[in-house]
Amino acid sequence: MKKIFTLFILAAAALTVNAQTRTTVWEGSKTMDSTWPAVQIAASQFSDARAGDQIIVTVSKADNSINSGWEWGPQVFIKLDWQDFLSAKYLTDGATDAEVAFDLSADDVDKIKAGQEIEIQGMNVIVAKCELLTAAETTSSTIWEGECAFGDWAAGFSIDAEKFADASAGDAIVFNYTVTKNEEKNWYQFKTIFAGTDSETLTSNASDLNEYGCASVTVDSKSFKITLNAEDVAKLKETGLYVNGKDITVTSVNLLKVVTGISNAAAKQEKTADAYYSLDGVKVASPQKGMYIYKGKKIVVK
Repeated sequence: MKKIFTLFILAAAALTVNAQTRTTVWEGSKTMDSTWPAVQIAASQFSDARAGDQIIVTVSKADNSINSGWEWGPQVFIKLDWQDFLSAKYLTDGATDAEVAFDLSADDVDKIKAGQEIEIQGMNVIVAKCELLTAAETTSSTIWEGECAFGDWAAGFSIDAEKFADASAGDAIVFNYTVTKNEEKNWYQFKTIFAGTDSETLTSNASDLNEYGCASVTVDSKSFKITLNAEDVAKLKETGLYVNGKDITVTSVNLLKVVTGISNAAAKQEKTADAYYSLDGVKVASPQKGMYIYKGKKIVVK
């Protein structure tokens, strides 16, 4: 009886939990020094990547002594076919076993699938692993909409605290924008701070930020995502958010909420109350003889 009950619990979980999965695409040890070595990974390793997924790079150690002549601190870069620069992340000197996450937009995924190699480069770090993290199921709501052209740090906009009332750790803010190409100073940047403060930046995207608290994006990018931690969620609910930057025109901001297994379970059970499922959670249109899950219970069809 106990075994049957355990099977029921596992089957029910298969119906309702939206688990993220990690796939290791490279593992080893590569010291990023002044010779500019690279970890090269075939683009085919990312054939299943989708918009919203992440490339996770594990750094076993960040150490400025690797190249003391490098003045910008430990960094990790993602490049495509040695030319197309996708993103950069910053780390704290002395950090160990640190993970940096690179969010993949639809444009990034298209570029990767059309390319040949992904290169991981950097400076003053030892790279130990690269993984592809699949995106969790999310719902999206618009929390700001308009047209704010930052120019040269000349404009910005605020998002009221009430817009974050339902936010939770693991949810994300997504900024949708266009970039105004500037040939002289191609610094396309966001600065996100808590409203009512002078310069208090969010900590959720600390690895995106340079020494001035700004996150850089590429000239052909169209969206920028910050996955929120619990500390920032609590603060946003109190103060709201203020955003400005350089040579970017923001048109909308979305809040992506992760659909949890518990909340999703109720929705799915309501919508598919009369559906049959196999014990591994697959919906069955015409059940034959065997054991199934029906209306949340295990039954036998004879």
